[in-house]
Order: sequence, then C-alpha cells, then structure tokens
Amino acid sequence: MNTNRIVSPQYPHVTVITITRKRLTTLSRAIASVESQDYQGQLSHLILVDDCYETQLFLEEIQHYKSHLKFLYCTRNHKDKSGPVRLARLRNQSVFKVISPWVCFLDDDNEFEQNHISSLMSCALTTGKQAIYCHRRIYNFDGTPFLEQYWPWSRTITDGLHKYKQFCDLGMIEPGSNVFRDRIDLTVGSSVMQVDTNVWLLNTELLRKYPIPETFTKHDWEQNLAEDDKMLYNFVKLGIEMICNNEITVKYYLGGYSNNFDVNVNYQSDIWEL
Repeated sequence: MNTNRIVSPQYPHVTVITITRKRLTTLSRAIASVESQDYQGQLSHLILVDDCYETQLFLEEIQHYKSHLKFLYCTRNHKDKSGPVRLARLRNQSVFKVISPWVCFLDDDNEFEQNHISSLMSCALTTGKQAIYCHRRIYNFDGTPFLEQYWPWSRTITDGLHKYKQFCDLGMIEPGSNVFRDRIDLTVGSSVMQVDTNVWLLNTELLRKYPIPETFTKHDWEQNLAEDDKMLYNFVKLGIEMICNNEITVKYYLGGYSNNFDVNVNYQSDIWEL
C-alpha cells in the first residue's frame, strides 16, 4: 500500500474484491493498482483464489509485507467450471467475508487509475446513492488501445458492428477513441444496460440483500450475458437508484472469458461453461 497515503476516519472503509485463477502476471499489476490509490479512507484488498496452488504460494509470500491484503483459497469440485456461474457464486461469497461498508470489484487482468476509489466515493457521499459507477478505457491484451470499430463482446461480427454503431449513436463510444462510457439507458427503443463489474462502487449491505443471480441458461450464454449483466438487470428490476460519476478511472484489458471465444464456432468453450 502507498505509504504516503493519509488515512482519514471521515471516509468509509472500502474493500476491493478480486477473483483470480492462473494469472500471476496480471494479478500483480492489479494488486499494484490498488496499492497506488489516493483514497484517504481505509482500504483493503480481498483476493479469492479459485483453486490455483501457484497463486496461493505467491500470495502467501507477499501478504507478509502487505497488511491491507488478505486472500481466501476456494477449492473446486468436479462440477465447478469457469464462467459466470462460478464468478457469481464467488463474488457473492466474498461480499459476506468483508467487514467494510463499501466494496468494489477488480478483475485480475484489469487496473484502477489512481483516483478510482476516491472519485467514486466522492460521488457516493455527495449523492447518497448506494450504487455508483464510472467509465473505462479499453485495451488489447498487449496493452495497446482497442480502436477497432466493432463491439468485442459480441459473438458474431454482424452483432459486433451493429452494437458499435448503436453505442456510437448514443454517445457511449467515439470512433478513434478507446474510451467506453458505461451507461444505463432505459429509453424505449434503445434500452441499453451496459455497466461492467470493474466500474462499480457498491454498498455492501445492498449486495448482501440482493446478491448476484447464480442461475444461467443456454440463452444467457448465447447472448453473452455475464454476472455483471445479471446484477444490473436485478438492480433495475428492484428500482435501485444508480448514478455515474462520469470519470474514466478503469483500464479494461480484453482477453477475459467474456470476449475470448471463436465467433465462427457455436459451442460452449472452456473459457465459459454452463
């Protein structure tokens, strides 16, 4: 943790939750981005290791000099598979392990900008909302900005081109930029609900009361609906008030399970299984 960071009791305790499996290099980058936060309240980092002994050894070594970092080892049985079902279950479990009134999620292959948590909390304290989100920059796995003019989470090129144009028309994307403005738009005719897991700051009790749905269907897989989609749909259905702080404070890297599939093959890959 940044030793120069001033901890003030006037700011609520926040826990960053990371779920990881077999990604030591990117996990180290994610941990460093949490350590670099300029947030002035207490900040913890809880890492759930999804049945990976190598990662356990790595975290056992570094946690001796990182007092803010804790990890839990989660074993798998023969029925557990990679994908949104497993992630939803682990995210829900993690929320009941924290003692902080606020949580946010950071995937093990992404990063927070230095002012990520402080800017989200500023909005939370100003507005009184329990669910606040920001915008993000999209990068290829190698760290170069993603500037292609299609939506990389689509399972077909046709759908990817259609969604890219739709999001451009709504002002969520600008051609030539890698900024994506996550948005909840319930306007009749557009009905866009696109907010990524990594951009949220959420009240802990809110998530405990309304956990992420853990049931996914073949249709959900075909539509590429992940656990963050299910959580957002649940919030909308329940009438939870959500607000964007309009800051760009997440660096999102492509290559995770939700955008790592062969668009020419119609089957459930090892990356995402039901």
